[in-house]
Amino acid sequence: MLNFVLFLLFGLGIFSLSLIGYKNYRSTTLYALAIGGVVNANFFHASAYPINCFGLPFGIDSIIYTLFAFCTLVMLLKENKKSAYLLAFSSIIAILFSAAMQLFADLFSQGNSKTAWMTFISFCISIVASIVAVLGTVEVVDRLKTRLNQYLCMAVGIIIIMLLNSGIYYPLSIIVNGVTDNIGELLITSFVGRLIAVLYSILMLYFMNLIEKSIANKKS
Repeated sequence: MLNFVLFLLFGLGIFSLSLIGYKNYRSTTLYALAIGGVVNANFFHASAYPINCFGLPFGIDSIIYTLFAFCTLVMLLKENKKSAYLLAFSSIIAILFSAAMQLFADLFSQGNSKTAWMTFISFCISIVASIVAVLGTVEVVDRLKTRLNQYLCMAVGIIIIMLLNSGIYYPLSIIVNGVTDNIGELLITSFVGRLIAVLYSILMLYFMNLIEKSIANKKS
């Protein structure tokens, strides 16, 4: 129970960082969080760093990957499609750079090995899954944002990213790495973690709107 509470508090704290400097440095903050979230999700996943909650292996990757999705959608809703793509693909390029550095570090320190290349391939799978998820989501939500309010767009957008990303990442990972014994548990905890992050996304969007309203009132 304690681990789950700490997991919830961690998620809330990480998402709260998006409010730092929102008035003057929104883009800078969102870029930093998006890049940090999407890159580190490839390292700190439930398989490598399981958090035992009610006997299930949760991972912070479900929170920080959704943080990347949240930042992308904030740029789309608050600015435009071009801004969302710039943030998303800058973050995805950071995954590629990180994958290359991991590969070279493994090759230089351990020599040519299957493990080094399998790790690199896993990163590449993450890149492909993220590209498809972002492309599909941004195009859909960009059309919906004139029909639905921002909160529904945020929720729908993150769910689409979650489904597309998981629908591509997990099958390809299974093909490459094989089926792990606890794949069912990993899928469950990943979806639970991301759904929790959806709630945090909506909450942070609400606070962002409050900040914007406060700024508008001061100007008037």
